[in-house]
Amino acid sequence: MKKRKSFVFVCVFFVSFVFLFPSSLNARDKNLGPIGITPVVVDNNLEAIDEGSIIAVEPPEETFILDPSELQKPHVKIILPALPIGAQEELVPITRKVNLTEVMQLENYSGALDLENIVAINQKHDGTCSLVMAQFDQDEDFDAATNATGELTVLVKAADEKSNIYFYFMKEKPEGLPERAPVYLLTATETGGQYVVNNDFYTITHDSSATNKTILDIEFKNSDLKIEAFAPRDQIKNIEEGINYYSNSYNLQSFEVVHAGPARVKVRITGAFASSINDPASRPDANPVFTIEYNYFAGSPLVYVNSVAHQEYARKWDYYFTNWAYVTDYFTSYALGDFTEDSLIEANIAKTGISTERKLWSVMRNGDAMFGYLGQGYSLIYDGDTQYFRGPTEKWETTTKVNQTVLWIGASTEGIEAVERAAISVRAIEQAKVKTDGFEDILAEIRQSLSTMQASVTKGRYAWFLKQIRRMADQEDQLAEAYLLASSLRDAMVQGSDVTAVNPCYKNLHGYVCVDNGDIGLMFHVADDGIRLWSYFDLLKGVELLSGDSPSLFSVETAGQAGVEPCLNSHESWDSVVMSLQRTGSKPSVSMTFSDHARNQFAGLSIQLGAVLEGKKVIWNIEVNNSSTESLAAVIFPQLYFKQLGRSSQDDQFVIPYRPGELRQNPAGKFYEFTGHYPSGDTPYQAVAFYDQDIGLYVATHDPKGSTKDIIVRKQVSHETGKRVEYVGYAWELTNHGVAGNDFRSAGTVVMQSFYGDWFDVAQIYKNWVQSEAPWWPESSRTDTPQWFKDIAIWTSCYHESIQECHDQNKEFKTFMGVPTAVHWYNFWASFPVMNHPQYTPVQEGWNELVKDLQENGIRVMPYVNGVAHHIRLDDFQTEALANAAKDAAGNYFSENVLDEYGKTELATAAIMCPATRYQQDVVKNLALEFFATPYNVDAIYYDQIAALKPYACMDSSHSHPLGGGDWWVNKGFRPAIETVQGLIGQDKAIASESTNEVYTDLFDGFLTWAWQNNNMVPVFPAIYGGKVVFFGRWNSTQNSAATYRQRTGQSLVFGEQLGWMQPDLNYSSTVSEAKDYIRQAAQVRYAIRDYINSGEMLRPPHIEGVIPELTSDWYFQNKEQMVTTSVLQRGAWRNNNGNLVLLLANISEDPLVFDLRFETKNYGFSSGDKFILNYRDETGVYAQDEKSGDFVLPLTLEAQKIIAIEVSKK
Repeated sequence: MKKRKSFVFVCVFFVSFVFLFPSSLNARDKNLGPIGITPVVVDNNLEAIDEGSIIAVEPPEETFILDPSELQKPHVKIILPALPIGAQEELVPITRKVNLTEVMQLENYSGALDLENIVAINQKHDGTCSLVMAQFDQDEDFDAATNATGELTVLVKAADEKSNIYFYFMKEKPEGLPERAPVYLLTATETGGQYVVNNDFYTITHDSSATNKTILDIEFKNSDLKIEAFAPRDQIKNIEEGINYYSNSYNLQSFEVVHAGPARVKVRITGAFASSINDPASRPDANPVFTIEYNYFAGSPLVYVNSVAHQEYARKWDYYFTNWAYVTDYFTSYALGDFTEDSLIEANIAKTGISTERKLWSVMRNGDAMFGYLGQGYSLIYDGDTQYFRGPTEKWETTTKVNQTVLWIGASTEGIEAVERAAISVRAIEQAKVKTDGFEDILAEIRQSLSTMQASVTKGRYAWFLKQIRRMADQEDQLAEAYLLASSLRDAMVQGSDVTAVNPCYKNLHGYVCVDNGDIGLMFHVADDGIRLWSYFDLLKGVELLSGDSPSLFSVETAGQAGVEPCLNSHESWDSVVMSLQRTGSKPSVSMTFSDHARNQFAGLSIQLGAVLEGKKVIWNIEVNNSSTESLAAVIFPQLYFKQLGRSSQDDQFVIPYRPGELRQNPAGKFYEFTGHYPSGDTPYQAVAFYDQDIGLYVATHDPKGSTKDIIVRKQVSHETGKRVEYVGYAWELTNHGVAGNDFRSAGTVVMQSFYGDWFDVAQIYKNWVQSEAPWWPESSRTDTPQWFKDIAIWTSCYHESIQECHDQNKEFKTFMGVPTAVHWYNFWASFPVMNHPQYTPVQEGWNELVKDLQENGIRVMPYVNGVAHHIRLDDFQTEALANAAKDAAGNYFSENVLDEYGKTELATAAIMCPATRYQQDVVKNLALEFFATPYNVDAIYYDQIAALKPYACMDSSHSHPLGGGDWWVNKGFRPAIETVQGLIGQDKAIASESTNEVYTDLFDGFLTWAWQNNNMVPVFPAIYGGKVVFFGRWNSTQNSAATYRQRTGQSLVFGEQLGWMQPDLNYSSTVSEAKDYIRQAAQVRYAIRDYINSGEMLRPPHIEGVIPELTSDWYFQNKEQMVTTSVLQRGAWRNNNGNLVLLLANISEDPLVFDLRFETKNYGFSSGDKFILNYRDETGVYAQDEKSGDFVLPLTLEAQKIIAIEVSKK
């Protein structure tokens, strides 16, 4: 037996942590056995290493300066990014794949390799050097002459500036180095199949003879904690099938030690997923298998865990990575965080059954001993009887899936502060790259040349080519090709050549293929069996807008037997892939055809995908022609991965179509999840965007039919590289899913567009499309909506048990407010308190008279009805309604739980009715005919749920609509129903519905915005549809503080909503009483400037300069805490039909605000030479006047709890 001698005398106090997962698990290599991996064979009979011979020492403080000639002796370099402040001096392992043969060829090195005496030096930003401990592990097919490849591991301490690791691997090495590098403890011993890995933080034992080879025994150093038989397992599950498959099937596993050296020990376990741990026959039909590697390092509590899973064909799974059971048997508390102070969660284990998840680091604790996950995505702690702790949960929809995570195993007297520092380091160092000096010198020359060029198409193409080269260099085995291309680019720039002549992607139809129109560029990677979108580049800004870890362009889900549906995607398993390009002209185009799938069941299925480049946008369409025996359930297109924009992710924003619109900050750093069911009240439009202060990418379906689709945003680990990205996908629910041979063609187009701006610009891009193509865009300023409905300033909502009390309080409310008001009336039906949807008559005795009296006193009345639900307990449900309910494929009606009786918590079942049936359309029509007629004569009717509810995939073939998804819910369902109602009611009547939903914008007169209660809201929907439909009302709770009432009211005002939707008793709580004067002030200002909103449009909120505080308060929505943070200065801008402008400023705080308002004419449709009259208005009327010209600055002081409107008109 021989000791492995892979010692390296190396140094580092590096500026940043570089976390590099071992890259021997290469998902791209399809010739490495059944799951893409060939085991590296080593001597598993490890000779015990005497721990006394390896002494853990603190790294010497000695630094040194090397003569440049010494530093430049034959080497390869790892470039380390800067580390965030607060995480310096942490020892972090870095492992990278290195091809020494390639390096020698590129740098013209000659001589012999010397891998027995390797040296690694860290050179800091200031030029000082230090040695670091290192290890080079040879690949199985290593050949010193022709294929000197392997994995380099270095152990480095981080700093807050960039640094370089120089790795010397030949006979010729720098002279004048210190005598010793820092050495840390790591031993690996084997006795009778027991493999023991030992360092300063833990002793971990693998038992290769055990039936379950994933079991670990863990002893925590400097702690009394010892865990025996700790068994992690991966788990895959198809939600529809409902069966779990596990990685710990005993008789399907193998174990080996791949590398064992002084800096790193790598252990590998292979196996297969099965539902029964003792039954190989319980494997799913796609035969998913896995390889998982544990990488242990000297001197570090960090363990890098990598896995590759593979299945014979793509099936859809939820993948639960590294699931540890019964953790609460060993630990007493837990902590989670995501690097912000207010995100920290700490709790004792109490077996409460509560799951805590979705934080970017998490640990279980027992005293100083900690076990947890760092930096690689969300993890979950379940504090219950079954007690488990698991790493990232991912979607797996391809044949191969890469997973990576980092474990912390060890004790620290610093507690979670040490864990948090390590987590920050792990995330920061992911950008470390292997480079050569020659390559970096060429790139530096190119960057210098670019810095002297003026913005132009030529410069943009040069910058794009440079970006392609850098990304290629980051890929394994592509450094040499990148080097050659970089040389070509440098020479072309010197000669002034057209980059299209030297960049092969402009000529290729295979490999890397690109096309541009002078504004933007697209690059694809075309393989023999599929295509990926590799780049979307803005040539003017010189910015890449997509992550290099590109997903499939599309995925297709089939509707076969539950749980066993295979998935199709663009990047693999096609026997025929054809790409054609039209590269000339102002609108170049791309066409792709995928056919002859490797799975025989898809014989006769083909997919066509087309793209046209037009200005800053790419216009896509997709068509699936299905002559196979399979039925298709969904097409997911587009699919994109987003990355950090610019040098920092802190200014990155993601705007999603949640309610009015919501901003998610730093999405590439924090990761967010959102699934919106379009069209619905929670997802009322079809666009998302990712942007920073310089540039952004807009992604939308411009679908004029309003087809059913899910808009999905989620954290994703790239199937191919294991890197974390933010995923965006649009999942179209197909018509006739369940019917063999169903086709699909995207309604309208899919648009990707680079832009410069923010959420408001996103709204304008979308608005431009809606105005030109969407059938629901009103052609006029809604003259069909009664003027009185537009002029309401504030609403009440009546849930009173006493209809008389509701009446009386509304009259008092109207008197106090001094503006037009309206009441949204519930609980007026005679069956009260019992609710019987959709039966609301007879009404309570005397209600008709009370309605009439309110109307005579200037108060408009709008009763509640439900246009969707039908209580199943009603006598007519079985006899009439059931046949017309929306049903699933098994014939079961869709249902929801609704309140049974007002004032009680018990729920009753109501069926979701199918809107395409004549029965339900008559229900909607007859409710209007009934309540608008004598004796009720109400002013308006509110149809609950019609606009709010997502479409249901009704599969009842007796209904007059296609099965499943598509656009029929809208276009054969509620649109014709509401059109009928609008054609029957008088000009002075109005109809409204719950929440906003663009597909009904031209039909309903108003949308109740009660659910606009979330944090980080931005008014995207009002910026699109403001002036075309009335927005009214927010939910208000007795739990709200006076500050919350002001905060919500001020925001509602600038968003263009009619205010209120509150109880008419202004003294029903002390906080309402305290806030009522502010609410009245807002209502009176709102009424005074109503013409700007009623028939106008929202413009960009005014720019404010000054220190403006924020307010955080609990909006308490739907019986739970809802913390909302906003600026204390709410601001908005609206323009009326005459071109005049109003700027709204609402101070919601208890202190005066001093600030400057910067007015820029370009934001409001004026020219720089225009002159203006400014009228300053508050609740009392116009109180001041001013004149300005061109762009100007207004120094303002806004008193506490004061609202003003500044009207700007051209002189």
